[in-house]
Amino acid sequence: DIDTELLEDRSFGLQIKKKDVFKDVLPQMLNGATDQLDKARAIYAYIQKNIKKNGYIGIYSENTIKTALERHSGNTADINLALVAALNAADIDAEALILSTRNNGAVNDLYPVISEFNYVVAKVNIDNKSYLLDATVPFLPFGLLPLHCINGKGRAVPLKKPSYWHEIAASQKQSTKYVLNAALDNEGFLKGSLTTVSSGYSALKKRERISEAGSTDQYVEKLDEQMPAIKIGNYRVDNLDSLENPLVEVYDIEMKIFDKMGSGQFYFNPFFINRTDKNPFNLNERSYPVDLGAPIDDRLTMNITLPDNIVLANEPKNMALALVDDGGKYQTATSLAGNNLVFHQLMQLNSPIYGPEEYLSLKEFFSRIIQFQKTDIILKKTK
Repeated sequence: DIDTELLEDRSFGLQIKKKDVFKDVLPQMLNGATDQLDKARAIYAYIQKNIKKNGYIGIYSENTIKTALERHSGNTADINLALVAALNAADIDAEALILSTRNNGAVNDLYPVISEFNYVVAKVNIDNKSYLLDATVPFLPFGLLPLHCINGKGRAVPLKKPSYWHEIAASQKQSTKYVLNAALDNEGFLKGSLTTVSSGYSALKKRERISEAGSTDQYVEKLDEQMPAIKIGNYRVDNLDSLENPLVEVYDIEMKIFDKMGSGQFYFNPFFINRTDKNPFNLNERSYPVDLGAPIDDRLTMNITLPDNIVLANEPKNMALALVDDGGKYQTATSLAGNNLVFHQLMQLNSPIYGPEEYLSLKEFFSRIIQFQKTDIILKKTK
């Protein structure tokens, strides 16, 4: 009954069926694409660029998809139902998928009611693979849903067969890689190049921050203000508009490590990039899961050329922590080859959801990381 009600609703099913809305604009949408997946990507990019969200969310169209296309504005359902209709107009198998966002609570899949659903996205089926699409978020790449949509199961509503449940999971990680290539001079200055490569949700967050700042220049200016110990010189940002590629930031940086070498020994803390300052888990106990939405993968590599008269004072401590059942790990490794100091750090949380019984392990995991990141690498003069 609900399937029939949805498919006959003028603000839902009847909007999906309006393939003729895209009859004239479809060639422009496809932009010469011939492959099914390329067609889907082109249509997604067109809808994402040409219809902007007006702030209202829901599963029902507010003003019809035709009006949204003409006005270049609509609610979330206007945009994503238009996406489903456009994909179907191009003979691509697409269905509406209704869901409940994270702040709206989980849907009871045993006894669901339509009022529990507050969001709709597109589910595209190509070559035995499904892609979940949300064209309402400007910097979201094809096949990645915003984290607020990663919330259990959604209900797919095809036009010609019964609706069914579909598990919603993040298709990419929150991934960031930092690479610092620098040289330390005898005056205590560390100068070099910092490259940051952000993928998946990390890239989405960075692109959103740059957009909110107004320009790349203003974004870097704010970044410089937030890190008073590091001076940023020349920089470039690559793939800002290439949403399918990682976002790459390259900065010339300079920072003061120590004031003078008279003491013969000095301390260098390598955790000035992406440091964990606060434990996100501070309850004594927890009775509900920790839902991150997506796995996390952060990596850091430092290659620092030391002056000829500076060496490691002692063998640095390395850290190796692991959560049970391959739930995550934290590792560091420090080595000196000639006058080249190499430092590696890896932090992974491999599961998007951790049960309440794993909470204290997560809390202890981060507590140890925070404590370890207070450890310095000790360097000394040889002459």
